[in-house]
Amino acid sequence: MKPGALLLPVIFCLPLLAADEYAKPKNLTIHTWVREDLFSAYLANDWDRFEIGVRKLDAHLAANSSDPSAAGWKGYEHLMRAMRAAESGDMDAARKHAAQAEPLRQQVMAAPLPAAVGGWITLGVSYVLSAPSLPADLQPDAYRHGREMLRRVVAVQTPYFSKLPLHHRGELLSVLAFAADNSNDRAARDRFVSQMMDSMPGTPYASRAKRWKSMDKLTGKATVLCLSCHEPGRMQASAPR
Repeated sequence: MKPGALLLPVIFCLPLLAADEYAKPKNLTIHTWVREDLFSAYLANDWDRFEIGVRKLDAHLAANSSDPSAAGWKGYEHLMRAMRAAESGDMDAARKHAAQAEPLRQQVMAAPLPAAVGGWITLGVSYVLSAPSLPADLQPDAYRHGREMLRRVVAVQTPYFSKLPLHHRGELLSVLAFAADNSNDRAARDRFVSQMMDSMPGTPYASRAKRWKSMDKLTGKATVLCLSCHEPGRMQASAPR
């Protein structure tokens, strides 16, 4: 056999192997499949792992373009890129990526229940978490979009909200309080902070709420960083703030 005779078949196989690597297993939701990879950029500043999550997400979207949960994660991707660009001083790139999130926001907002809820949560939180880093003129809309989506989540989940996992309740109320404060809606901020204190006694969220209650202003993305979402063996939860 001549040298290189097997090279062409091997090269043709490589894209297929890569595609299989990024294909979502049927028994996993898109949230489970991409969450830890995509959150790594925000929580651990790990952008290499973020890009792995993007490839997994794009592989899913190629065959499921109407999936509102996946659209929510794609919006998260663009907002994280906008955040990173703004923090590096490239405001033009930040605006470009923020603009790319807009059609995804519209898609998620128009999705029917119950499928829409996952997209509302992912993209709503993404707008709020990225807002402090975006160009100043984009921040009000980012907070507004985030609040609009998360209010819809609360409206849907109110009948059983108290029975949801602590992390879900604590993070949602934290993000809503932070967004309200940065939208100059102090009454809503105080309402969410009080709800955290009253409904989650003895938890990191009650401790956070107690600190927030005495603060004049909630500023900076570190203020609202996740407290309790990551089990051992995954990315570690942050220290309480």
